[in-house]
Amino acid sequence: MKRFYVILLSVFILSAVLLGLSYSKDAGEYGVSDLGQIIDDKYRVIFSTSDYLDYKNLSTDVGIVNKTEGDLNYIIKLIPEVGKNIQYSVNGSELKLLEEKNVYSNKLNPYGQDGDFALNNITIKCDGNCRVKVEVKTNEKDFLLDEIKNSKNVYDDNGVLRYYGQDVNNYISFNGTVSRVVKLENNQVYLISNPDTVGAYKVDGSDYLLLNDYLRSFKTEEVLESEIGTNKSWLMESEVYWLESDGRYISASKEVGVLVDSTLDVHYIRSINSIDVNNLVISKGDGSISNPYEVSYGS
Repeated sequence: MKRFYVILLSVFILSAVLLGLSYSKDAGEYGVSDLGQIIDDKYRVIFSTSDYLDYKNLSTDVGIVNKTEGDLNYIIKLIPEVGKNIQYSVNGSELKLLEEKNVYSNKLNPYGQDGDFALNNITIKCDGNCRVKVEVKTNEKDFLLDEIKNSKNVYDDNGVLRYYGQDVNNYISFNGTVSRVVKLENNQVYLISNPDTVGAYKVDGSDYLLLNDYLRSFKTEEVLESEIGTNKSWLMESEVYWLESDGRYISASKEVGVLVDSTLDVHYIRSINSIDVNNLVISKGDGSISNPYEVSYGS
């Protein structure tokens, strides 16, 4: 019972602070810096505990204050950094598995009017260690370009951004087709298709993974052909061959070969295509195989 009153008092205090903030542009008067205040030209965000949740701090109240003269749409995002099978609840809703970053959205009335601020409770549940970043965005879109630039599995190879490593969330769904992002070069996103069973030689009108791209997918430096078998890459999959225009391929035994016999057995190959990255917007997903980024062109 004592814990209940403590929580109730915390919510009451935060509500009072937000009410005061909604009628003043000088937040310093209210002494809320210890609540993790974020100041922006358009809005303020205040956290009752922290903008991170983990197994020790499973809940926080998020206050948003509109500072503009018009309506303000906002989105609460939960970004998992550590842990799997994390569940979340917003304002006491039923727990859901955290599969999409955007978990809640609403609208605030213009500054100085009733409804120009909101208070939302975010609670998570996780087994073992976990860490989730809580963010508030207003009238913003998630662009694929930013996601690629900020990925921990991307490195800059003389101006070319490449995915590397073994456990990489680079699946996207575009126009109903799921592919994986190989690299970003000259504002073009290069996508590799899922494996398809086709003839042993290049299909007319299609392009295939370059050996150079393959060798640079293992780590932040190129590996030699002789080192393929001792390194691991997200492109390395059993029974899959990637062909170049000159007929080279990567075998399931992790060796580079050249097709010289048209009677060779059918191989699994993956085609490459590129699309313009500008204004590609992510509507949902986390880039995993089970929940790829769903992207489309937005303004």
